[in-house]
Amino acid sequence: MSVSEFYRILHLLSAMVWVGGSVMTQVFGARIGRSGDQAQTLVFARGAAAATRVLSIAGLSTAVWGILLVVEVDFFEFDQAWIVLGFGGVLVGALLGAMFFGPQIRKLIEQLESGDDSANETIKRIVLVSALELVVLVVVVWAMVVKPGL
Repeated sequence: MSVSEFYRILHLLSAMVWVGGSVMTQVFGARIGRSGDQAQTLVFARGAAAATRVLSIAGLSTAVWGILLVVEVDFFEFDQAWIVLGFGGVLVGALLGAMFFGPQIRKLIEQLESGDDSANETIKRIVLVSALELVVLVVVVWAMVVKPGL
């Protein structure tokens, strides 16, 4: 196995965790949000807080292995459209994780623990932004497969 194949495997595994975890979080979040069950929603929110950390690590790992691939493979360049899209997706994911998902999930947990009725609005907002992030991730996957500009 070559170095680039090793990096590619780790890059793909990281991306699979990131995208797959995002899909599952989206599906469960949407279902829990519709259920109206405060206890179930609190369990989900606590799990989502842990999932956010795992997804952040997966996104960072995807970026690191991607950088190493670009450095290792002679015909990959950082200015190629598909690579720019990939790093753009990582940046969007990192910003959303730090500036939106983390704070909103903490807020949701506090609302649920205190019995605040506005928790339903918070989970709807989280699910909506999660869906938009998932669209970004799908575009990145498309770019990685099609490699526009290569």
